[in-house]
Amino acid sequence: MFVCMIQSQLPSQNFDQAIHLWSERVKPKLKKQKGWKNAAIAVSRDTGQLHIFTLWETKSQADGFESTDESLDELNQLLALGLCRATRVVYPIGDDEIIKLFGQASATYLN
Repeated sequence: MFVCMIQSQLPSQNFDQAIHLWSERVKPKLKKQKGWKNAAIAVSRDTGQLHIFTLWETKSQADGFESTDESLDELNQLLALGLCRATRVVYPIGDDEIIKLFGQASATYLN
């Protein structure tokens, strides 16, 4: 398994719009992608930090969605909300780390 983690900054007044965009547009598209397993979003309104975690079967699948036209549309909408300083990393992850990120139900679902 591979996790893709995106860390970024977003004006806190735009978090509700970003969470709505994530829930209604991004996550449903992710679920249709080959190799997708799970996803989570975490925000800190105090610091303006936005963290997105997606879980994939392979590294190439983790890298793949970001290069699609569908993902570019959502990225442009997030940029319009003030998304900045985004960093992205993809790394292998074991069952113990999956439980820490996504909970026991996810680890059970994946096995």
